[in-house]
Amino acid sequence: MNGPRQAQHAESGVAVITAILIMAMAASVASFLAWQQGLWFRQVENMREQAQAVALAEAGVEWARGILAEDARQGGADHLGELWAQPLLGLELENGRLSGGIVDAQARFNLNNLRGTGAEADQYLAVFQRLLGILQLSPDLAERIRAWVNAGQVPQTPGAPPAGRLLFTANSLYAVEGLERASVDKLFPFVTALPAPAATQINVNTASPELLAAYLNTSVSVAQGLVEQRKSEPFKALENFRARLPASLQGLDEKFFNVSSQYFMVTSQANVGRAQVRCRALLNRQGGGAAAWPKVLWRVQGES
Repeated sequence: MNGPRQAQHAESGVAVITAILIMAMAASVASFLAWQQGLWFRQVENMREQAQAVALAEAGVEWARGILAEDARQGGADHLGELWAQPLLGLELENGRLSGGIVDAQARFNLNNLRGTGAEADQYLAVFQRLLGILQLSPDLAERIRAWVNAGQVPQTPGAPPAGRLLFTANSLYAVEGLERASVDKLFPFVTALPAPAATQINVNTASPELLAAYLNTSVSVAQGLVEQRKSEPFKALENFRARLPASLQGLDEKFFNVSSQYFMVTSQANVGRAQVRCRALLNRQGGGAAAWPKVLWRVQGES
């Protein structure tokens, strides 16, 4: 009697367990599908935010071009009191936040001025050696960098841009054999690489005291005095700059100096949701009329 009942109970128990397993599997599948759907939605959302951040960062470069074009229409000297020199600090937009700024690239020493072997190149070499001395770096580095820029006499790191060509960014310094990274890092804020066909001048309204001292062959303290003066009264012309120099520096060679600039570096950073994109660009406000927008010489974009 107990045998059939026990069998029925066993079958019933198996059925219950099977039903529970089926329900658990169904719940697991449903949970997995929901997770997959959520993941897909997050991926789509991330892609959308990334695309918006890229577009916003690019818009930051266009903003800079517009600012510089308007500045060109107004004319006059380029100095740190102008609108283009004011940073864009976290501009809140409907779909994100944009920050960035414009830096005068002619406030730095152009490494491409070391190209060539003539008298002018030697003068720029002397300036560069003085800058290295002011920064407490070995002046011997100047000859090494000059040799690399000119003729590829210095061994190169594999995959580095060929020496002897016009440099497009100061990052090329990291490819020069024999230069310690610490030395390059210390020099980096004072140099640039402008792809100009001829030597470029420095802007006395924006150059650092260290660079002014190197160009004028004077002390940093004298150069700092000029920097303090220009804060309240920018140099409107080279005659104005010369008039404020000490008597010992009156024999100014004007070919090295200017009060305006053509090259500017732009940094634009966009934040949209979880996406963050940073864009850097070098602009050339070339002589194309007051209404011409600056030309983008190069642009680098990446996630921050």
